[in-house]
Amino acid sequence: MITETSEPVVQVKDGFVFLHCNCAKMMNVGVTKQFREIYPKIFDEYKEALWAYESPGELIGKFKSVQLDKRLWACLCFAQLNVAKFDFDTKPDAYEKIFRSVKRQLTAHIRKTFDDKWMLHVDSRLGNEGGTSFDDDILPIVKTVFEFSDIPVVIHRS
Repeated sequence: MITETSEPVVQVKDGFVFLHCNCAKMMNVGVTKQFREIYPKIFDEYKEALWAYESPGELIGKFKSVQLDKRLWACLCFAQLNVAKFDFDTKPDAYEKIFRSVKRQLTAHIRKTFDDKWMLHVDSRLGNEGGTSFDDDILPIVKTVFEFSDIPVVIHRS
């Protein structure tokens, strides 16, 4: 089930939040920056993910889950090499791979905890800074991956 809300994604306190990250060792733009300011630990986890690979390009199509609070997790999703304002290089095909991996992890988490109230939160600005369009490029992937899933997905259009 996919629904939409006007609530800003940074106000979410429960669920998994899908965050777009670049591989440029920065979290200084958009929603990811807002999460960094609210949850400083997220930047340490982000840097740890980047330093685990010799080349930042190896991270494209991967994600790292970070627990921010008891019932709040961030999925740091690596789908862009550089900083979007200077180089529009978001990889839309990486999103499908990441969303499928996140779906597997979230499904396993639900089965492990016997708690089916977990949701995936996706901000509608996802990918927009990197030369892609959320409605044209990202939303169709979300629909394809989660259309027949038991995992509720909330699109935040704020």
